[in-house]
Amino acid sequence: MNQTYSIHDPVPPQDAARMEQRVEDHLTVHSRALTGLFLLAVLYTLHLGQVIFLPMAIACLLAVLFAPLLRRLKQWHVPEPLGAAVLLALFVTGLVYGVLRLAEPAAEWSTRVPIALRTVEYKIQAVKKSMQDVTKATEL
Repeated sequence: MNQTYSIHDPVPPQDAARMEQRVEDHLTVHSRALTGLFLLAVLYTLHLGQVIFLPMAIACLLAVLFAPLLRRLKQWHVPEPLGAAVLLALFVTGLVYGVLRLAEPAAEWSTRVPIALRTVEYKIQAVKKSMQDVTKATEL
């Protein structure tokens, strides 16, 4: 039963199946590791490049959003750069107006938050006490 195989001999079928399984397992482990490293590299690149990618993403979003309006202005014989400038000015004006309108309620709400948190803490104190009692009872 001492058979020796050379490099040029075909692999016996029972060994071939085992070898194939081992190669597949080996490749699966490596491909998962490489996929994980690739995803980490992509996330790290996006994190470092957010200074570049975020304005580009916003620009693409605005381009898609304003394309129909810009097309309509072009039909009315408004030059495309002027139409884009008008739309951008309207967008920025609306954004500033919205922030200014929300600033006062947000400031008022932020002054009421500590009081509301104390009220909530007082109201859940009984529930918190009973949960601590249950935890003590289960530890015994």
